[in-house]
Amino acid sequence: MPPSMNRAGEGISLYVHVPFCLSKCPYCDFNTYQGIESQFGDYLSAVVSEMTAWSHALGRPAVNTVFLGGGTPSYLPDGDVGRILEAIAANYEVRGDAEITAECNPNDLTAERCADLKAAGINRISMGVQSMDNGLLAMLGRRHDAAEAADALEKCRHAGFDNVNLNLMYGLPQQSLAQWRDTVERTVALEPEHLSLYALTLEEGTPLRRWVADGRLPEPDPDLAADMYDLARAELATAGYQHYEISNWSRVGRESVHNLAYWLNLEWLGVGPGAHSSLGRCRFWTVRSPREYAKRAEEWARRAEAEGRWPMVSSDGIRAVPTVDDLEVIDGDTSAAETMFLGLRLLEGMDLASASERAGIDLAFRYERELADLTGEGLLEWGCDGRLRLSEGAYLVANQTRHGGPTMAVQPYTISVSDEALEDLQHRLAHVRWPDEIPGAEWDYGSNLDYIKELVAYWRDGFDWRKAEAGLNAFANFYTTIDGQGIHFIHEKGKGPNPMPIVVTHGWPGTIYEMHKIIPMLTDPASHGGNPEDSFDVVVPSMPGYGFSAQTRERGINTRKIAELWDKLMADELGYQRYAAQGGDWGAGVTARLGFHHDNHVLGLHTTSVTQAIPYQGGSLEGLGIRERLEQVIGTTQGGYRRDWTATLSDEEINMIDQRVAWQGAEGGYAHIQGTKPQTLAYGLNDSPVGLCAWIVEKYRTWSDCNGDVESVYTKDDLLTTVMIYWVTQTINSSTRLYYENSRTPWYFGPDDQIGVPCGIAVFPKELSIPPRPWAERTYNIQRWTEMDSGGHFAALEKPTELVADIREFFRGLR
Repeated sequence: MPPSMNRAGEGISLYVHVPFCLSKCPYCDFNTYQGIESQFGDYLSAVVSEMTAWSHALGRPAVNTVFLGGGTPSYLPDGDVGRILEAIAANYEVRGDAEITAECNPNDLTAERCADLKAAGINRISMGVQSMDNGLLAMLGRRHDAAEAADALEKCRHAGFDNVNLNLMYGLPQQSLAQWRDTVERTVALEPEHLSLYALTLEEGTPLRRWVADGRLPEPDPDLAADMYDLARAELATAGYQHYEISNWSRVGRESVHNLAYWLNLEWLGVGPGAHSSLGRCRFWTVRSPREYAKRAEEWARRAEAEGRWPMVSSDGIRAVPTVDDLEVIDGDTSAAETMFLGLRLLEGMDLASASERAGIDLAFRYERELADLTGEGLLEWGCDGRLRLSEGAYLVANQTRHGGPTMAVQPYTISVSDEALEDLQHRLAHVRWPDEIPGAEWDYGSNLDYIKELVAYWRDGFDWRKAEAGLNAFANFYTTIDGQGIHFIHEKGKGPNPMPIVVTHGWPGTIYEMHKIIPMLTDPASHGGNPEDSFDVVVPSMPGYGFSAQTRERGINTRKIAELWDKLMADELGYQRYAAQGGDWGAGVTARLGFHHDNHVLGLHTTSVTQAIPYQGGSLEGLGIRERLEQVIGTTQGGYRRDWTATLSDEEINMIDQRVAWQGAEGGYAHIQGTKPQTLAYGLNDSPVGLCAWIVEKYRTWSDCNGDVESVYTKDDLLTTVMIYWVTQTINSSTRLYYENSRTPWYFGPDDQIGVPCGIAVFPKELSIPPRPWAERTYNIQRWTEMDSGGHFAALEKPTELVADIREFFRGLR
């Protein structure tokens, strides 16, 4: 173990966020601001107050490391860094050998500033050099050039700093391998003690990402970035630097002790606007606005001083802190996953026994199958010292992960089906073994033979997947991994003065394609007959196990778990702390779960399918005269139909039950088999494109308001694009597993349970099941109930204009 690792144990690490910048770089999406220098004084007072309050609350804890980050700490007025460190020393037990780091811009580091930082107590400088190529520095919006970076390091040396980190970036637009080699060689010649090398990520909402999207800059080449990473590894090894973490190199004994606390999943406290913390089983963050933060910090200081030490390391205690914006409770599984994920970034590897003790779970037992698979694939290896580590071949894979975070970074994604897959499909379509059919059967027994033959002929000879693929890629597609589940999603920003974020969720057998008509109508209402004030930032994920999201690999991925993933996607990954939700079919179940379990983030929900209509209050079925029918209703895989059975049923209620029972008898067989034996079904559907097509198209015909003519509502291209998404991703099996998982974990509402956020319901007449409004009101806080003149189950594809109008109208009052 490197000596510095021994210093990352007892006590906490302290991060101080400084939100000020002279100018904001076009690649940066951190919580930083330019032009707010008038708030310097309020910020200093607030951050000192917050640190003092936390000291009272936590009982003056020991501090191993301090990191002033941002933003630009070196941009603070003279003396402010010293005042911050004085407040830390006055309120915390700072170790005598504590690593105390300040992030700096090279051209802030005058000789006087370096001397002041050293005198204040800073003993480590982290400098954002990024490149030694002046052209690339200009493209990145940096205020220094290569000569100024070298001069800044020399001034640090003259002031007595013997521990300096330089940050470099690779994988930049317009960056060549030769330019990168020159940067690495010139940086090594400066002899810093530490180097951090990060691949560029085109973050949402940044100018650099927009420039790439607009074609002003070329798309970074991931293969070239991989070559740059390999080059840096070789050059730095030759220069005598130890590669101790995926993105970090140092001289022996000069590892970043502060970052080791993150990688070892230890505790840290973050102060300042937007700072994140991890204490006990709670991860939380402060309000982002510097002005709001200053107000709340003063209140927090007054309360903490008056009340003394708080039982802080609990969710209730932390939620009561005025500066805290929100909180996430880390359960055992998440803690275990993060301990593994972060620990394996350290190239020395993990001692699973000590890591298990920190995580409170036997990691070797919990991940027995995964460890066996990954070692078998050569991605993990056991050292002779008994430590588990990444193999060298896995470094590039691991380097795609976000620095210090539990999930894969959001990355741009391109839908691209191989030519081989399309050739295989053509072969299968040319060699179909057709079933027989009773003459005149039409659709009575299921998908009509003549129509499926007609559709398959078009599929084989007329359908253009590459055109459909290009249409999907016209949207901004992304991919991330949350809690080990790969998630694909579309994220289109609104074109209006204040777009409302909304997550829109499809169901089965739908896909993201179902939403392709409504996405531009929601993002750009002015171009579609609407008011720009009604614009939305639209997020459309592929559900886990559906389409371009990864297949599910474990039990229990039900609508509640998907809602949890969506909330992490929206709030944590995309930064939307308040957002709207909309969905139909299974998407309605996910949306209802979001409104019920994540109302701290969800502004309101809109749905076209009422999947949780009747709370369960017990009571006898006797005497109602419809026991058998009610029992069949109870047995639906949605798991939501419950009522007080002792109440008198109205004619409308009995009619609804009759309709539901009749529908279950005539149409519900698919749900029963998918909810009980989906694996058996998959052998046929995953192997036969025609079988898959027939299984899906029959649902579109039956569930739509088409009077038996499916092409009066959808084109052949609509139908086949949907089928193709399941076929090319081989997700028909994992998609139908959702029926199995939900049937085993039904959502029972108690008599007092209700989805409390405002709810809008759009009722299309050919929807699968339409409960009476009084039933729906028992579990939904209905603020809008719209009965449409026509339309069916796939409203976004069938009636996009009507659906969008209702969504706009409902959420207009929640902005």
